[in-house]
Formats: sequence, C-alpha cells, structure tokens
Amino acid sequence: MKVPALSPPPRHDGPARHVPVVRSTIVERRGRLDYFAQGARAARAIRRKCHATLILLVVAVLPAASWAADPSQAEQAAALPDLSLYHLEGEWRTQEGTKLELPDLAGRPRLLSFVYTYCEHTCPTIVARLKAIADHAEGESASNLQVTLVSLDPGRDTPERMKAYMAEQGLDARDWLMLHGDPDEVLGFAAMLGVRYRPMGDSDIAHSNMITLLDAEGVVRYQSKGLDDDPQAIVEAIEALDDPDGA
Repeated sequence: MKVPALSPPPRHDGPARHVPVVRSTIVERRGRLDYFAQGARAARAIRRKCHATLILLVVAVLPAASWAADPSQAEQAAALPDLSLYHLEGEWRTQEGTKLELPDLAGRPRLLSFVYTYCEHTCPTIVARLKAIADHAEGESASNLQVTLVSLDPGRDTPERMKAYMAEQGLDARDWLMLHGDPDEVLGFAAMLGVRYRPMGDSDIAHSNMITLLDAEGVVRYQSKGLDDDPQAIVEAIEALDDPDGA
C-alpha cells in the first residue's frame, strides 16, 4: 500500500540542522557489522569458557541431582546470526520499567529509531513517519511488526516519562516500545547503526533521523538516510520479509 507523503519538519534556527546525516545501506554497513560479528564470536567464546568453569565448580560442590541450569542469556544470543545487532550486551528498561536485554527483542521484526521525548523538531515527524509506515505495510511480517524508539536522553527520559510520552502520542504498547539505557549503552547501540547525535545546549540534542528495519533475528534489512527518503521503500522492505528468498 502506498504511503502518503508527509510534510517535512519545520525548519528552525540553530546549529542542530547542520549535523550531517550519514547515508546508510546494508552494503555500506557490512564492514561495521562484520567487525562487530568477529567481536561477538570472540566474546561468546570467552563466555563459554567462563560458564564451563562455573559449571565445574558448582557440580563439585552440589550433588548432581540437585542442580539444573536454565538456558542462559549467552545461549540465547548464540542462537542468533552473527550479523544480529542483538549480540550487543547491556541492560535496558522499557516504558513500563521492565528490564530486558537486546536478545529479548528477537522474534518480531521491528522498525527502530532514536528519539527523545522532549524533542520539538524532527522527532514528532519521525514518529508520524513510523506510524504511516506501520499502517500501510501489509502481510504477515507487517502484522507482527513492533516499532521501537530508543531514547537519546536517558537522564530525562525515565520509564515514567516514556510511558507518558507514548500516551501523548497515542502509541499502542502492543506494537510500540520505548527503551531507556545507560548513556554508554545508547552510544554503542547508536554507533552500530551509524546514528550520530550530540547535545546542543541544556535541553536539545542534534541527531540523525534514520529509520532502521530489523528482521526477527535483529539483522539490518533496510535503513533510510533521513526524512527526505521515500517511506514507500521501507514499506516494501517490510513486505519483502515475507519472502525468504528475497530477504
């Protein structure tokens, strides 16, 4: 279904509009993702060795019949493809205050963008664009889609504030999610996707206006460079997820 054109965000004075926006495609990000995959494999190897040592210690102390381990977070991540962004470690909180790690996001395709709730310039346009894309995409993947907003302002965007923001924007918690993380975690996640941002004064944040499509395993399937891109391309990328041979 064709996405209607949206009005561009209002222009405003100040250096925020001069922040460069990086054009991102899957091919352009391949080098970064390959480098990330190598690090993820090495990290998993180290974790496996640590877990093996821990298991030996526990078995030596406790009777074998009294010990049983649940699947670990490392095992959950190990099942993901090497190019999955969900190998990135860290703890996040949702707008409900629920703790999660990125592998917990696996299972649903998602549109992902970085915003902050006090933004008065491009963020409202990003949210409107995401709404339009989600409303016009069709097919099984579209029906299972979840839109995820990662806060660039963890100091002010508490879970309570994010929940209030979602209510203000009319965002259904079944299909929309906001994430709050420590500043270092936000920076690392943004860097993996080529999202650039920096504080401007006491309250504003200049940032890239990218929208990223992740498949159900956290692999990048499409990225827009900014709000000038045709949203129909993202709709088509979502619908292409239903075709395994075309994904």
